[in-house]
Amino acid sequence: MMDRAGPGDPLVALGDVTLTHAALASCITADSLRVTYESRVAVAAGAPLDLEVLAVVVAATAGATTVSLDASDDLADALADEWVTHVVLSETQLASLDTQALDDLEVVIVSDADQVPVAPRDVTVLSGVALRG
Repeated sequence: MMDRAGPGDPLVALGDVTLTHAALASCITADSLRVTYESRVAVAAGAPLDLEVLAVVVAATAGATTVSLDASDDLADALADEWVTHVVLSETQLASLDTQALDDLEVVIVSDADQVPVAPRDVTVLSGVALRG
């Protein structure tokens, strides 16, 4: 009989980053993500692979839509046109966005920020570094 995986056991290894069962579970159950079946989750170009996988898994568990963003698209236009509610992006990408024009945006996960940047309007901003645990 095979042993069952525990919370500290690796779920997936992506290069030099290992995502554990506990890290994934804490993200999926976090109220701050507010992902529902109506959500539209996107990952901007250049996001770390582990956060891309996390975004897809979180979207899938909620029955949400995963939006594929093309690196050649204007980020603000793509987020608005696709009604994105949740996005993983870099601190530089966040700084370049006028979030006032993105009415649907609810949650931003900043992939490379140790500290959570100042939240624009009523958007929840989370540190991707902290989510990685």
